[in-house]
Amino acid sequence: IQQRGVQEYMTYMTGIGLTGIKDVNVSPKTALAIGVVYECIEAITNTLILVTPKVIELTARGKYPAYNHPVYPLVSIEPHPLYDAAKYYETMTVHLLLWGNAYAYIHRNITGIPISLEILYPYDVEVEILEIDGIKERWYKYKDGPVYNQKDIIHLADFSIELEKGISRITAKKNTLR
Repeated sequence: IQQRGVQEYMTYMTGIGLTGIKDVNVSPKTALAIGVVYECIEAITNTLILVTPKVIELTARGKYPAYNHPVYPLVSIEPHPLYDAAKYYETMTVHLLLWGNAYAYIHRNITGIPISLEILYPYDVEVEILEIDGIKERWYKYKDGPVYNQKDIIHLADFSIELEKGISRITAKKNTLR
């Protein structure tokens, strides 16, 4: 491939070409402004929301949807009063793809049964691994609010070396340009 062809291709795909690539601030938010990134994320999320997860009951006769299970409505219909299951899975997928992490806080009733799943913005979550009585646990701090135990958080992580937080594929690729 000739250099001119590569330059034209990069300019077309990213709008910045190769010459100004070191001067561009690449972040999950700025990456969405690149048409190909937006289109890829939209294609992935549109495909995934077609397959809504279900709660399955395993019996001696086989697997069956567990319609009467207390978390079935959360997983399959409405995880939170502000969004349905499709919007929940779409947003969690976008967070995972762009930031490398997706988080949801599990709200519980007085008996401990989950009653809603609140999406947390990944850039506002700090993760720490603490050892208490010889047992390592993850603790999550959201914004300036309380600290949550790993039992109260759904954490989906992409690439990870340290096992605390994932690294987005965009960040991983950005680091190869330096």
